[in-house]
Amino acid sequence: MQREKLSAVGKAVSMMMHDLRSPIKNIKVLTGMMRDEGIQSDWLDMVDQCGEQASAIFEDFLDFIRENPVRKVPVKLEKVIEEGIRLAESKNTRLPVTIQVGDLGDLTVPGDESKLKRCIMNLVCNAVEALQDQKVANAHIDISAAVGDGTMLISIRDNGKGIPADIHKTLFEPFVTRQKNNGTGLGLAIVKQYVIAHGGEIWVENDNGAVFTIALPL
Repeated sequence: MQREKLSAVGKAVSMMMHDLRSPIKNIKVLTGMMRDEGIQSDWLDMVDQCGEQASAIFEDFLDFIRENPVRKVPVKLEKVIEEGIRLAESKNTRLPVTIQVGDLGDLTVPGDESKLKRCIMNLVCNAVEALQDQKVANAHIDISAAVGDGTMLISIRDNGKGIPADIHKTLFEPFVTRQKNNGTGLGLAIVKQYVIAHGGEIWVENDNGAVFTIALPL
């Protein structure tokens, strides 16, 4: 009975979020129309920023609530990582962070391209936001991949202060953040949800910064 109640609540929240998403997205359309009418104000920029933050929150909640099945096909890892980085970069423009990707060659992995791309985007966004909030000098992120024992290992490493000890064990739980000013606390929970759906694992350790590793079966 409790599980049925939780399922019903989840569906109700999902429907509510879906209905509210369009009005939130229209905020930027309306401010654009105001600018076209010759209205210029810093307040419009603030309204845009608030609308973008609200939209991101809605998208995170919907992704977390929905449990769409994973459709595995051979996916070229280089494409997934490049597009995931591109999506992350579009969300983070405050300070420069260098992102380097190792030689991935023709590595492929059985997976759902959209979900794997979202995993990369969320992990890169998480690292970028942490590096920016910590004001790390010469901030950089290194992404690499390797094959071993029938498993694809994807590592995302940053040169920040690492994961605080008090949230290390709960980092992948919903609504947990690591010293960030913004965010819903769902980004890493969504990554874990998608990785597990692929039959994989994800873990994090500190090694001159935070190192997130995804293990996917081949």
